[in-house]
Amino acid sequence: MGQTTFNPIGPNVAFSPVGGSGPVQSPTATEPFLPAVSFYVQEGNTAAIGCAFTDEAGNPVVPTAINWSLSDDEGNIRNYRHDVPFAGTLAQAITIVLNSLDTTRMVFDDLMMILKVAFTYNSLAGNGNGLQGVGQYRFGLIASAVET
Repeated sequence: MGQTTFNPIGPNVAFSPVGGSGPVQSPTATEPFLPAVSFYVQEGNTAAIGCAFTDEAGNPVVPTAINWSLSDDEGNIRNYRHDVPFAGTLAQAITIVLNSLDTTRMVFDDLMMILKVAFTYNSLAGNGNGLQGVGQYRFGLIASAVET
C-alpha cells in the first residue's frame, strides 16, 4: 500500500500543517486507531494542511487521483466534505485548504477533527498500477468563545 506522509502519521500519507494556528505538542490519542493531535486551528479560521505521497517502498509518487473527507472524532461528516476530489494539480506534495465552515464546530464538544486522504498511484517499486493508499490526520479546534 502506498503512503501519504502527514505530520506525524504514517504509513500512508505524510501531513504537515502549513496554516492555521500552527503545530503544538499534544498528548497521545486515547483511541488506539488515531494518532495524537498534531496541531490546533482556531475555530472558524482557514487551515492549510500539506500532504506528501509515497509508494509502498517509500518512493515519492504523484497520485493519479486524490479524494479527501473531513469528519469529527465520531465519524460525522463535516460541511458535506465526503470523498471530495482534489481540485488542484496532482503532485507529489499538495495542500488541502479547509475554509471557515470546515473549522466551525457543529456542537459544543465537537473539538477534534479528522482529515482522511485517499489516493490512487502507480508503484515505482514495480508492484503494479492503480494501487490504493490512505491516511488520516487528526487536529483540534480551539473554541472561539466560552460556552455557558
